[in-house]
Amino acid sequence: MKLPYEICKQLKNAGFPQKIKQGDWIYTGLLGHPRLGIPYQYPPTLVFEKGAWDKLDEVIKIPTLSELIEKCEDKLTQVSRKGILWRVHGDVYKDHLYDNYSGGYEYEESEFLNIAVAKLYITLQNKNICHTK
Repeated sequence: MKLPYEICKQLKNAGFPQKIKQGDWIYTGLLGHPRLGIPYQYPPTLVFEKGAWDKLDEVIKIPTLSELIEKCEDKLTQVSRKGILWRVHGDVYKDHLYDNYSGGYEYEESEFLNIAVAKLYITLQNKNICHTK
């Protein structure tokens, strides 16, 4: 399952890198026609042509699971599954030094692993724990 538009928008707002390359999936804008019974939606688009996205007003990257895990760095400490839910844990540091370890952790849950990791990234980024390089 691809990440929903709302999660990708939150990732972008949280600073997730938006570097797009050929073969990536992106959201490019709102499509639909409610008067014809087609609700507004954000359909995912596969990038076929290099630079094709440069002409678009708004582009939001749909990251892969491996990209999400990479950006969580070593803060992603545990992945488990209970029933239908994936749970991912991340260590919380007050300031990235063991001297000031807060002893806490954050976790997120979802039926889909990529959504749980994306939500954890957003949570950790909002606490200034994950770095976007």
